[in-house]
Amino acid sequence: MRRRKMSVTEYCDREFTPESRPCEKTVIRWIQNDIIEGVQIGKRWWVYETVTEADRLVENVLRSA
Repeated sequence: MRRRKMSVTEYCDREFTPESRPCEKTVIRWIQNDIIEGVQIGKRWWVYETVTEADRLVENVLRSA
């Protein structure tokens, strides 16, 4: 399983609708409280995206189509 970092903003855009989107401070608190996986590098916060083998297989099939 490989992990990729995405910004808090990118995470919110991907995971939430505009009506349900939490503020960035809320997501940072989730990271600090181990609710979601993430890390602070310098002054920026990053959320880890988990990519499973199934995700990788789907990605390969879509790329070859």
